[in-house]
Amino acid sequence: MPLLFLLGRVIFAVYFLEAAYNHIINTNTLVGYAQSKGVPEPRAAIILSGFLLAFGGVSVLFGVAPRAGLAAIILFLLPVTYMMHAFWKETDPKQRHHEKMAFLKNLMILGACLMLLSVRTPWVASLGA
Repeated sequence: MPLLFLLGRVIFAVYFLEAAYNHIINTNTLVGYAQSKGVPEPRAAIILSGFLLAFGGVSVLFGVAPRAGLAAIILFLLPVTYMMHAFWKETDPKQRHHEKMAFLKNLMILGACLMLLSVRTPWVASLGA
């Protein structure tokens, strides 16, 4: 089972590291998108969310301060899920469906984070464990 936990952790972390990379590489595009969704201070929000994603991803990947890393991911997910994927505001059925799926995906990830918070630390195969 420790190998499965480690494999799951790597897969989970790669998602957030890819998202952090996207925030760095595509900052201007993401700022425009965030602006279109009414996010206040969109540039600062994109940069801060990129740091939260990177910290959370690295923390989960290496098992270093995993509770803090999961808290960073949760701190990212809560406003993003509500503001960026507000499917209830969409009038176009296709766009509404797309946003609803993104909203539910984020809720699923939030649930996984909450479950991971219940795992005793230090995690298996963590740096410094």
